[in-house]
Amino acid sequence: MIMLSLQDDLSKLTTWSEKWQMLFNTNKCKVTVMHIGKSQKKYPYYMNNQQLEEVTRERFGYLD
Repeated sequence: MIMLSLQDDLSKLTTWSEKWQMLFNTNKCKVTVMHIGKSQKKYPYYMNNQQLEEVTRERFGYLD
């Protein structure tokens, strides 16, 4: 199931970031999931036991 695969990848990223002490700011993390049709269920995704906000689009800032 794709939902489980995506959550598993997020969990692996979190474990990696903790190991290398490069933690994610989960308040700034968002998830965009492409849904095919309106009947498809939406699932929550988590990092560090915090549910990520789902957005339809996101504007990225520029790095200085």
